[in-house]
Amino acid sequence: GVSPKPQAMVLMNPGLDLVMEAELRGISLPPSQAEKLRMVSPQQHLAKDTPPSVIFFGDQDRLLPHGTNFAARAKRLGLRADLHIYPGVGHTFWRRTHFEEEVLYVMDEFLVSLGYLEGVPTLDRPSAVDLKEGVALEEKRMREAPDVDNY
Repeated sequence: GVSPKPQAMVLMNPGLDLVMEAELRGISLPPSQAEKLRMVSPQQHLAKDTPPSVIFFGDQDRLLPHGTNFAARAKRLGLRADLHIYPGVGHTFWRRTHFEEEVLYVMDEFLVSLGYLEGVPTLDRPSAVDLKEGVALEEKRMREAPDVDNY
């Protein structure tokens, strides 16, 4: 008796349009494969009943166009899609020092705004100085151990 349809989405560095991703990578697909990519690409299925979303990206993440395009299309349809872009960081930045608490804080606010949680977040939101320190740590990490896929 419980619907499997999501009521809200919290999306971190998501691949939302695999058709666009293939095009960005210069991959030419036969029509049957392109159709399969359309079938599994969330952006291709945005509709009036799509639940509200909060989306997180670093501005150095090559997948960022997935987020900007999804949010723009969602807004044109009158849907809520809160896009948060953090400067100076790349893919999966939210798993790193300082940004984890920032993302949790924003997620908490989002879920409160929808009525799924109550009250103010129980953790402190990192300051601009904390996030700047997080960017410096991320830059150091990328110099020492860059992501394999260059996200």
